[in-house]
Amino acid sequence: MKDEKPDAAEFSEIEKSAVGEICDLIISSLAKAFGERLGADVGVNPSIVEPLELEGVTSKITAPVLLIQLSLRLAIEGNLFMFVSGDGLPRIFDAAIPEDAKEVGADDEVILNGLKEITNGAVSEAFTNFAQSMGREISCLVTDIVVLQDESGFKSIDSLYPDGNLLYAAAALSLPGGEVNAGFLLPISLSSQMIELLLSEQPPVEEGAPDAGAGSDDSEEQPAVSELVQEEYGLGEPVGEAEAGRVGEPPQLQEIEHDVQPAKFGAIGVGDGEPGTSNISLLLDVMLDASIELGKTQMAIEEILKLAKGSVIELDKLASEPVDFLVNGKVIARGEVVVIDDNFGIRITEILSQRARLESL
Repeated sequence: MKDEKPDAAEFSEIEKSAVGEICDLIISSLAKAFGERLGADVGVNPSIVEPLELEGVTSKITAPVLLIQLSLRLAIEGNLFMFVSGDGLPRIFDAAIPEDAKEVGADDEVILNGLKEITNGAVSEAFTNFAQSMGREISCLVTDIVVLQDESGFKSIDSLYPDGNLLYAAAALSLPGGEVNAGFLLPISLSSQMIELLLSEQPPVEEGAPDAGAGSDDSEEQPAVSELVQEEYGLGEPVGEAEAGRVGEPPQLQEIEHDVQPAKFGAIGVGDGEPGTSNISLLLDVMLDASIELGKTQMAIEEILKLAKGSVIELDKLASEPVDFLVNGKVIARGEVVVIDDNFGIRITEILSQRARLESL
């Protein structure tokens, strides 16, 4: 019989947005890494974050799915799963094939090792940059990576979500040749740690305070999902010939004790204040994607197929209307288009209020 859902599952919109911002940073780093391997830009939409029961995961994620186990230590402690699924998944596999093997193809092991290397580098870099902006340290390691061939494979991850509840965060990535959904299945306790870290004041570090990482045994390996596979979930043929992957049984995650001193956090303020009174200032060096949106339109497939050189597409904005200035997919200002030397630019004519911009994150 399942325990009742913890109160922590009822996150506010601001709290879910905080988790979404962290996930956006990580997914953007992963998209950049895949883009470099594919030699093309990979578009990223803002994350959608919502509470979810474990048994409802199959309604959100369709197989086959690339499942990645992450282990977080120091400022955030816990384990979680990252996933990538969608019709663009073969392009993700292509990105992991070494250059010297692209002509002859590569087997499952080579591709999964390549994906593990790409993911480990991108996710670790994103968590490190985020932690540094908060004046903290976060260690992130990819402990395993598998491909689930069908939805029944999600039974293998239930040990990470003992109460059956989690926070689902996902974003759509536009790849050359298809799209994928990339995201996270976050345990409630881990989500709470992320929220507390981002939305709380950081206490001053006392001289002589014990290191948050003291007492951990970095050499102790987390058991891999693939080490606990069931016979009925087998690897397919090498990628390119058939879908690949194994489904693991529940990973037996080990508890690692740390000599961590409890910290008291205060609430963040959204009003004006003196420098240093809000930890928002610690995020000033975090890079975000900024873009200008001239307008949108909807077109039928027939109209798109008729496009040719010289075709004109009418957008939903008038020529006299200001264009939108977006940061990480969120509108924060509006303005008029200008030309600076040989480049387009924008002259800001309207800025959203500070509270409105904060709550839109």
